[in-house]
Amino acid sequence: MHQYDTNEQGRQLYFESVLYALLHTLLDTNKRVQESACTAFTILEENASNRLRPYIYSILTHTNKAFTLYHRKNRLILYDALGTLADSVGHALNNPTYIGLLMPPLITKWNELADNDTDLFPLLECLSNITAALGSGFKPFVEPVLSRCVQLISSTLQQQAYADEYPDKISPPNVEFLIAALDLLSGIVQGLGSSIQPLIANTNPPLLSLLRTCIHDPVSEVLQSTFALIGDIAIACFNLLEPFIPDIMVKLIQVLKSPEYIISVVSVYNNALWAIGEIVMRWKSKTMYYIPALIDVLVPLLKHAHAPPSVHENSMVALGRLGLACPENVAPYLRKFIKPWLKKSLSVREGDEKDSAFRGLCAMIRINELYLLLVSISTWKSPSSLLSKDLHDVVEGFYQMTSQDEWNYTFSSLNKEEQAYIQSILGKNHT
Repeated sequence: MHQYDTNEQGRQLYFESVLYALLHTLLDTNKRVQESACTAFTILEENASNRLRPYIYSILTHTNKAFTLYHRKNRLILYDALGTLADSVGHALNNPTYIGLLMPPLITKWNELADNDTDLFPLLECLSNITAALGSGFKPFVEPVLSRCVQLISSTLQQQAYADEYPDKISPPNVEFLIAALDLLSGIVQGLGSSIQPLIANTNPPLLSLLRTCIHDPVSEVLQSTFALIGDIAIACFNLLEPFIPDIMVKLIQVLKSPEYIISVVSVYNNALWAIGEIVMRWKSKTMYYIPALIDVLVPLLKHAHAPPSVHENSMVALGRLGLACPENVAPYLRKFIKPWLKKSLSVREGDEKDSAFRGLCAMIRINELYLLLVSISTWKSPSSLLSKDLHDVVEGFYQMTSQDEWNYTFSSLNKEEQAYIQSILGKNHT
């Protein structure tokens, strides 16, 4: 990779020579050579990332031919290579020529495999990455793929219900079918965005009703994939999700009430927190009823000493977005989390999520500005004489302008050190 980035000569001499040698070896007639070449190529893809974009056509002409050579075992490895390619090159894959080489062999196998064939797992995972990369380019294939995913979810849930009812007679289904179908649907929704709405609205059975069942599944991997899909649907077609949100919100809160599992099922927590943030931004004032319960789970997670950084970040974003949805209702709780919230925000990279979270913070500050002002002032240990005078004038001014009840309420929200500092600024004649 260093030679690729350094100069053209290095790219040709090292990177391209290795790439083309691997592609040539993919088409070897020896099965073990095929397997080794395909595995090595996947590792190259992971490291090369978007550097592979100029070579997509060459790669796909070789993988297309490989489908005619490979038998079952190596074909499964080839699925992984194509999924990794989609991850690496992203939307650059959305080109009619590339799609013409990539999709026909995959759809052929999709149609050949039975719903209970475990070879469907790697194909579902491969298509999950491809749909997200192709975006609108996946439209010609979406209807049958979406329909089959819904059927896989439905049939797995039905089999599980029968197994629960008759445990001595019926074995539980393979839950991997359910997980893989949920993940592929996430890829489809991410890739096609709001244009997927008519298809989701007309699935049979209704997809949203199935998700309402999935949120109660005891398997953490099912919850992880379900919450991710719920968040994706909230972004793409919120109006379809809205009737189901009360049930979903109750379950999301329930899951987050068990922080003792935070290390073992961190992805469940992260996806639940992310889904909450996406929902509340769009549900806005209708979130009001759930604010106390959400605060009760989000603030402890933000402060949790042993939670992974990703949970702290997602808790911070969810709280900010909650403030954006209902600033008047969340602002009174700001004193509970403002300090750890600001501390965590320093390590979160800038982007849409941090942007919306800070917009929520700004909305809450406009409503609860006095508390934040007093906290900020009390952080000073040795202000200059000029600053001390300015701080006194500001605090004195707010004291005079604010009603006694509001001042007392805000003052009582400060900790003892902060109260003492503000009192020292005001002097003995004020309380």
